[in-house]
Amino acid sequence: MRRDELLELLCTLFPPFRSYWLANDNYFRDRDHFTAHGICASFSHYYLEFLANSDGEAISRLFASVESVIAADIEDADPTANAMATCFLENLSGTVAGERAKNFMGEASRRYCDS
Repeated sequence: MRRDELLELLCTLFPPFRSYWLANDNYFRDRDHFTAHGICASFSHYYLEFLANSDGEAISRLFASVESVIAADIEDADPTANAMATCFLENLSGTVAGERAKNFMGEASRRYCDS
């Protein structure tokens, strides 16, 4: 998954995230210059602020998407998988929201969070 696809996925699943991402005070992007790591870091803040107690189809689809990208990265060479792990899952780890999110995670995602 490319960074543009990642951003579109998150904005499709959670439409208010688009305005959060485009806000002038988003220091994870510089106009149109951004990385998958910046997207995931920004989204982790959004998740903790607005989605920590959510469930439902969008949350299930989010974690299914994260799982498919992380589980497919057997060689640990995909920058988007690395971003999802280090800047999203890791930012949730150790929080109440992160523990709750484990109910939606697949095996590879849970294994990463528990390591």
